[in-house]
Amino acid sequence: MNNGNVQIITTDKYLPGINQYFIEYNQIDVFYIPHLHYFYEIELVTGGEGYEEIGDKTYEIKKGDITIMVPNEMHSYICKNDEVLKIISIKVSPGLLPEELSMLGKSSVINSLSDDDYELTIKLCDKINSYKKEPSKPFSFQIVKECINMIILNCLSLRNENERELISTPEFDRYRRALLYIHKNFRSNISVADIAREVYLAPNYFSSYFEKNMGMSCSKYINKLRLELAYEYITSTKMTLK
Repeated sequence: MNNGNVQIITTDKYLPGINQYFIEYNQIDVFYIPHLHYFYEIELVTGGEGYEEIGDKTYEIKKGDITIMVPNEMHSYICKNDEVLKIISIKVSPGLLPEELSMLGKSSVINSLSDDDYELTIKLCDKINSYKKEPSKPFSFQIVKECINMIILNCLSLRNENERELISTPEFDRYRRALLYIHKNFRSNISVADIAREVYLAPNYFSSYFEKNMGMSCSKYINKLRLELAYEYITSTKMTLK
């Protein structure tokens, strides 16, 4: 990945104090740009299929897969076709983590939790979320800490036997580079020919290839990004429609 395309997510965005946590239920409908952060993150896939890139490695992901992401590792997501990836994400300050996590020098990617482990992890996530909404409950911080530790320790116990297989093909790399180029340049007047040239493919071939993988044409995808950006400006700024 090119560091110039990487979004840096600061600790202050999610963890304004020490020994804090944050949980959110995300939906990724096409692509989430490469990013890194200075906290740990637990990511549980609860729906959809796609790919997760960590550094220069790519993994297929689906419901029941879980990642423990260490700080300062670039990662991103790409959905399969028109799948929507649903991911529970728990951001964790190092002060909440068990000492055993120091053994984890890089992000740990676990493939297909058993049904029992998956259901347990969902219940623990829901418990964490309930205390996020009512942080003043008695013993809330300690309960959240124990829930997070249980998820992490269970993942570490499964790490060696259930690590995901890597995906690495020239075609997939082109697909990823095309998405990165689009997300970096969609605000300008880019064309399908520009993108095809960036990944060394003929425009007609690239158009067919993109639509096959994305489930929509490249032009439609670019317009979708522009409309989403316009909506964001209209709803969250004082900019006029003009």
